[in-house]
Amino acid sequence: MPTDQVSGGQPARGAESFLTVPRAHLKQRLAKQIERGLELVNREIKSDEALDEFREVYLRWNEDNASLIKRSYTTAGLRRSVSVSGW
Repeated sequence: MPTDQVSGGQPARGAESFLTVPRAHLKQRLAKQIERGLELVNREIKSDEALDEFREVYLRWNEDNASLIKRSYTTAGLRRSVSVSGW
């Protein structure tokens, strides 16, 4: 088992996690994801078709968030602990 983990894939106490991308790049990407999330929150849903479309867009956005976090940090336990919640 890698030294940065304990059983269950959780980061070991004191395990350091480092960014794999420049901080400014991650900050910019996070701001973009937050902006996309706010657009979702403010979206009006007036039909079943609009709800279906919303679900698809939301799931893609949520997966993008998890992927961004997983790609941006070195700690394996931290990367694995990010889950994508289903609808």
